[in-house]
Amino acid sequence: MTEAWRLEANRATLRTPELSAMLDATQPGLGLQSVFRGEQKVADSLFGVGLESETLRLVDCFVRTSDLVGRYETANGQTHLTAYWRLSHAEGSGIGIDLVASVSTDVLEAFPDLRSSSTYRDSNAVLWQAGDDANEKSDRAVIVAGDGWSAVELPLEGSHAEPSVPTDGEQPSVSWRLASGFMEKGVIRRAVLRCRLQHGASQPSDTQVAAWLEDLRVPGPPLSA
Repeated sequence: MTEAWRLEANRATLRTPELSAMLDATQPGLGLQSVFRGEQKVADSLFGVGLESETLRLVDCFVRTSDLVGRYETANGQTHLTAYWRLSHAEGSGIGIDLVASVSTDVLEAFPDLRSSSTYRDSNAVLWQAGDDANEKSDRAVIVAGDGWSAVELPLEGSHAEPSVPTDGEQPSVSWRLASGFMEKGVIRRAVLRCRLQHGASQPSDTQVAAWLEDLRVPGPPLSA
């Protein structure tokens, strides 16, 4: 997995036998682009990340183990975002990406609005939820069904992310509000999203989804930096 990422200047490529993509670290809002599962293109972008209404400047980017790490700050230098795009393997046919994003500020009062978005190809996205309690956000996931493939996106490690999916006929995009509201100097907010791409099962059953989520909720390794 160490050799999966290649970084040249600020442009990274991810290439494994199962998954390939590219990322321009100067444009974190685009995330991974041209995402292929084998020879099939499944997404135009995956896990773009940013702060709503803020322009981010790249401070540093590097590869360490399975992580591509980007460090950013706002134009005034007062708010900081660190994003880890992590290759994550699983048992069986699943492979995917984790997004680990953290935000902090140097001021006594700030209201950063941390968001992530993905745009899939020729697919339908639906919100999946276990049980009937709409307030149980930890049991929410987004299921994306394509032609002979499917993807699952969900928050991990207590991240109370709010998903949004398009209505019928709109572009197959998925967005998450990861963190928002008041924060102050000395506080770090952290959110983790996981996407798992699967061959087959283009219309997974609730039983399949529940089994996937049980597997996907296993925490990843510690951050590499």
